[in-house]
Amino acid sequence: MALAEPGRFGSAADLVQLEDRLHLTPTAVLDRQFVSTGLLPGGIGAVAVGVSGVIAAVIGRIAGAAKVVDERPGQVLSAADCARWLAGDPGALSCHDAAVADWVDEVVGYRLVLGMSVSLPWWRCCSCADDGCPGVVG
Repeated sequence: MALAEPGRFGSAADLVQLEDRLHLTPTAVLDRQFVSTGLLPGGIGAVAVGVSGVIAAVIGRIAGAAKVVDERPGQVLSAADCARWLAGDPGALSCHDAAVADWVDEVVGYRLVLGMSVSLPWWRCCSCADDGCPGVVG
């Protein structure tokens, strides 16, 4: 078997340039890696927020709403707010009870919504196999 002529492949500088081009990472791959790197801590944080919503709901059921929301003594509630809270909770005994129930619902609900709305897409993105999912690095 004969050796190829040295000039057949081009100069050494041309070969080095070609080899360097083969090792460049395409922008789309870098973008996907950048996004997935940001999704990981964001997804973990969203799961933590969602879990804190579940914990707040359990504490509210066991220990009462006062353990979930800040009820300052002497806090004045406006008549318009009282009307809104009482309309939203017709079973409440007072404006204060309706307000606290609304605040607990917000504390728990917003956390659960944030946790689920970010966690589900994050889980879908990071759990798929090699089908071009942005959560897969590599």
